[in-house]
Amino acid sequence: IAMELLYTMNVAKGGVHVGAIVFSTDTKILFDIKDQLAKDEALTAISNLEKQSATSCTYLALEQATNELFQEQHGRR
Repeated sequence: IAMELLYTMNVAKGGVHVGAIVFSTDTKILFDIKDQLAKDEALTAISNLEKQSATSCTYLALEQATNELFQEQHGRR
């Protein structure tokens, strides 16, 4: 789903900036909003991910997005 969404957006240094969090039983920021990846860089990073376990703690990813990814030091404006 993430890749399909990226294809529809103008992801670029001068366009839409994105960040990504990988989550299962724990979370990890794959890339920050401040990284200002080009669309092809973001797609490559996501496509290179290994499949996570069947467990999905979405609330942990939303919590990390709120507490870290959406903060100014991570690229929020």
